Amino acid sequence: MGPDRPHDDDAPHAGAEAAVDAAVASLNRLFLADHSVPAVLQRVVELAADVLPGVADASMTMIEPGTAGATVASSGLLAYELDETQYRAGDGPCLTASTSDGPVLLADTAVDTRWPAFTRHAHERGAAAVLSLPVDLPLSPEERAQRRRRVRAALNLYATDPGVFDPPTVGVCARFATGAGAAVANMRALAASRSLVEGLREATEARMVIEQAKGMVMARSDCTAEQAFEVLSAESQRSQRKLRDVAADVVAGRITPG
Repeated sequence: MGPDRPHDDDAPHAGAEAAVDAAVASLNRLFLADHSVPAVLQRVVELAADVLPGVADASMTMIEPGTAGATVASSGLLAYELDETQYRAGDGPCLTASTSDGPVLLADTAVDTRWPAFTRHAHERGAAAVLSLPVDLPLSPEERAQRRRRVRAALNLYATDPGVFDPPTVGVCARFATGAGAAVANMRALAASRSLVEGLREATEARMVIEQAKGMVMARSDCTAEQAFEVLSAESQRSQRKLRDVAADVVAGRITPG
């Protein structure tokens, strides 16, 4: 009796897993300097439609706190339209998946009885199967420092053949969603970090301009630093302009408050 060999049925899924790993690796090689977060999201859905078995169209749903949800990227019109159908109804697989811990599957829209209005519309539009997977986007330390609230997300996959999302295929798709989610979370963290650094830089520059303006007011009016600051603040309130902008005009010699 010869050595055990892998089943032929496993080969397509093994190939799909390899394609998924290569796709996720390509996402992780993207840099914020060359790609914005929206561009990365668009790349995610394009890769999903390209490498995931049976997928005809893909999209990404994000739900900001206090909002009904929105499609932030889609590989085609079918995914976008079917997502919008769910947002208008306030329910559906993509919204359910974004707030759950596991995949939401409509194996055959011709017979599935959940979300009947959406399922009927999806079937009429040619989407025979739908798979939505939660995408974990944890807050980075930079985002927490900016007091941002957690965003919920889901990767939505639409197929034209019923039954295409069998358990092994769902596993492959979940593997992609996990890897893609990590890449998107990293890009969001980098963007938040850049925003935080830029905010600190702007605050430092503003402080320097204000201090310079205070010094000019003190020299001209022979007053204390506290009195000079009160002069600048009064001008800011009177003109309804930011203190930094008033200080910049003082330094540039455009105004002489007090």
